[in-house]
Amino acid sequence: MKLLKTSNVILFLIGLSLISCQSDDDNCTTGEGTLTTKKINVPNFKGIDMAIAGNVVITQGETKEISITGYPNIIEKMETNVADDIWSIELKNNCYNYSKLKINITTPQIEKIYLSGSGNIVVNDFENQNDMTVKISGSGNIDLNNITGPENLTVKISGSGNINVNDTFSMLKNLDISMSGSGNFNGFLIQTKTCNISSSGSCSSEVHVLDNLNLSLSGSGNAYYKGTPEITTSISGSGKLINAN
Repeated sequence: MKLLKTSNVILFLIGLSLISCQSDDDNCTTGEGTLTTKKINVPNFKGIDMAIAGNVVITQGETKEISITGYPNIIEKMETNVADDIWSIELKNNCYNYSKLKINITTPQIEKIYLSGSGNIVVNDFENQNDMTVKISGSGNIDLNNITGPENLTVKISGSGNINVNDTFSMLKNLDISMSGSGNFNGFLIQTKTCNISSSGSCSSEVHVLDNLNLSLSGSGNAYYKGTPEITTSISGSGKLINAN
């Protein structure tokens, strides 16, 4: 009899859980209507943080312009707040059932590119670009294509996404890489005079270093390098420094 009562209690709790989940789903906003493209106004910013699911394309232009493609009732929930020169790309309600938004950004400069959601960011064709910080704490990818001007680049990966350099990038004075997640930095196309790598995750990094490479590995990821730099290493994990010349 005691076993039967216990079983009934468990079934009751499972039923409550299912009802709660169904209720949460019912309260979520679902995309409605025809997919449309709309321009939005956002205060001036120097960087973005992509905090939702979606795809962002950033290109250089003389004036700032932002357009979003998606369902009208989802687009109208887009936040336009800018804090510390960062536009956090997020929606006013955390619960939505929708296909990914597509966001096109034209701006004279972009200095900080953060990805904390599950989307993808592509940065194309920037000239005379200032120094940059690129950071992933989510699960999407960031692609950097044809960027000239920066002397210093900071890369931070604590999520599972990758940062990919797919096209021309200016020669750097310094490249700083900090990795603690499972994503990768694919940066053979960037030549840098000095590179500092600190990795404690399972990430791998690819770099092309001319003068000095300083490496600290305490995780399971490998660091691959091209060039003939002077090398200083501290390796305590299972990761390796591999000559890729």
